[in-house]
Amino acid sequence: MNYSNITPQIGGGKTRSSNIELLRCVAMMMIIVHHYCVNSGISELLDFTNNTINTIIIQFMAFGGKVGVNIFFMISGYFMITGKMNVKKVVLFLLQIFTYNLVIRLSLWYFGGYTFPTKDWLGIIPIIFGVPASFIASYLFIYLLTPLINRGLTALSKRDFNYMLGVLLFYFTIEQTFMMQNTWHYLGWAFVMYSIGAYIRRFEIASLNMPWRLLAIASVLLVWGLIIFVDINHYRFHWSYFIFDANKLTMLLCAICIFMAFLTLEVRSSRVINTLASTCFGVLLIHANCDAMRQWLWQDTLDVPGQIDNPWLLVHMLGWCLTIFIICAFIELCRKHIIEKPLYNIVETIFKPLQSLARQII
Repeated sequence: MNYSNITPQIGGGKTRSSNIELLRCVAMMMIIVHHYCVNSGISELLDFTNNTINTIIIQFMAFGGKVGVNIFFMISGYFMITGKMNVKKVVLFLLQIFTYNLVIRLSLWYFGGYTFPTKDWLGIIPIIFGVPASFIASYLFIYLLTPLINRGLTALSKRDFNYMLGVLLFYFTIEQTFMMQNTWHYLGWAFVMYSIGAYIRRFEIASLNMPWRLLAIASVLLVWGLIIFVDINHYRFHWSYFIFDANKLTMLLCAICIFMAFLTLEVRSSRVINTLASTCFGVLLIHANCDAMRQWLWQDTLDVPGQIDNPWLLVHMLGWCLTIFIICAFIELCRKHIIEKPLYNIVETIFKPLQSLARQII
């Protein structure tokens, strides 16, 4: 299989292979399920003195968001290491963020009666208040830096690349996982995962004869096993210690193994999968837009905390998370057709000189 014929979300070539596009969809579903568990308030109702099936389900399903974040940064590194930054697509990406931030806040304020502090209203301007704790802001800044990052990463020998990743992973992952040092920083970790994706591409790690699918399953079972171990032994760690944040060793291993499992997976090109994958960032921007959106969606509308004793919790969780994905994807496709498509040529015309200037500078 040709592992280099897939385009990234922003930039890259024209051919799309559906294995990584399918991974985008899976990663986004993992993020939505994660938000169901941790943004709804249901995880705060868990009683660890009387563990139930639902307690285990919530703990088991909560880790996916951190893995999904890692996967998206790895996908960017894997493709953008041979790609070029496109100013036009940066502008369209910022327009996408601005549109959802404005429309969702106005809708929740006007129709739902939700109130927003001044900072939240100013948040309609992309990335101003999203640094350093925002995936979207970190993703955008890494993309803006890709010309310089790529120049550095492509100049490294495999030995130097190994050394760089070794030092960074010791700082971000080993220090936090085993030495309880808070080394988490979204932008810094985004660079690490981008570099890992680039490493996999540059040195053709996918060509290694490794049982990636078995390793992916094993990495998930490891996380679940650690959660059960903590629950049973009432260990001094909280159950979430091994799954928060994204730089924990368990989350790193899961992300790499799942990414490699899909990278080496034979999947025919599918228009449906590719179309859904193209909406993933829109899905994220809609359902996790702001605190008021989280309250409206998970608490006021779906009453997720009220499902704590529901014997059909898993069905409720997966059913609604899939529904949210589909509805948000439909909204994003409408936005692309109604707003982005008419502006595409205009943006290209206006920012074409800026693109040429950017290439001269960097």
